[in-house]
Amino acid sequence: MIGALWRFLLAFAVIVSWAGPSGAAPPNRVVLLATENEQDVTALELLARLRGELHAAELEVIVQPVAADADLRVAVESSAPDLAPAAVIAVRYLRPMPTESAGAEVWISDRLSSTTLMQVVRLNAQQVDPAARLAVQVAEVLKARLALSWVKPEVPEPPRAPPPPPLPAAAPAPHGRWLLGLGLELAHHSRGNVSSWLPALLVGYEPRGNDWSTPTFRLSASWTPTETTLEHSAGAAHVRQTLLLAQALIRFLPRAPVQPLLSAGVGTFWVRVRGDTETPYTSSTTDTWSAATTFGTGLWLQPSGSTVWLFEAQGLAAWSATEVRVAQERIATLGFPAFVLGTSLVGRY
Repeated sequence: MIGALWRFLLAFAVIVSWAGPSGAAPPNRVVLLATENEQDVTALELLARLRGELHAAELEVIVQPVAADADLRVAVESSAPDLAPAAVIAVRYLRPMPTESAGAEVWISDRLSSTTLMQVVRLNAQQVDPAARLAVQVAEVLKARLALSWVKPEVPEPPRAPPPPPLPAAAPAPHGRWLLGLGLELAHHSRGNVSSWLPALLVGYEPRGNDWSTPTFRLSASWTPTETTLEHSAGAAHVRQTLLLAQALIRFLPRAPVQPLLSAGVGTFWVRVRGDTETPYTSSTTDTWSAATTFGTGLWLQPSGSTVWLFEAQGLAAWSATEVRVAQERIATLGFPAFVLGTSLVGRY
């Protein structure tokens, strides 16, 4: 008789709160799901004590019934949408087993973060008042979980994206490269306005450089395959030219596809002049040799690792200029000042 009365009082204490307020939902409102027609005294006491613990934590608690065989996860996630609670909680009492002590299965649906949590709480040993002890433990779990959910943590600034890794530098050649190329040059002598086309052959060596500059050494030979004719009223002069040079080049930004360069060199400038005139003048042929110096600039275009296209502009200064005369009249001076424009295609081996 006393047990039936005790169950009635506990059930009344739980059910009386089902008619709780349903106005605007404060941020600390929670819905507690209670199993319908629960007969177990410990389960009823656990629910009543738990509600008291939540009230003591200054939470507004609204109790709603749930079927005994309901899926608690589905129940907490779908119950009380009209009340707009901050969380829906369900607690199922787990009776003691021969190998396990009494406990409670706790489900929390946090409506603020749209997450659902589950935890099983068990007593460490047999307790004189298991419902009271379980209620305290479950309340602590609930308060800890709800505090984590409701206290909005400071969101740290997202980590800055790491800088992109540097592009791997092209591996330097383990040794130097040999150069072999063919070109075409235009030599122009200002005194007399003499211009000639000269095919060129070059061979060179490129030692290993660094990331900023690379030296190159080369030998070149260029010549006029045909005579250049200079006309005069008393006759004509037919000119052939040959230029043999040893030069040093320095290229900048050697890993770029387009590389500026500077050059300087010394060599030999050979000129043959064949005269063609009428009496009373005498025709003659003369060969002159002179040391020569060059200096210039250009572009080294390297579309691939083994092919180079060169564009160059050079000044030429023969140490001893060659004068061309017809009928004792000077019609041109070859070698100073002179300019050479050229292009060449070079293979690197």
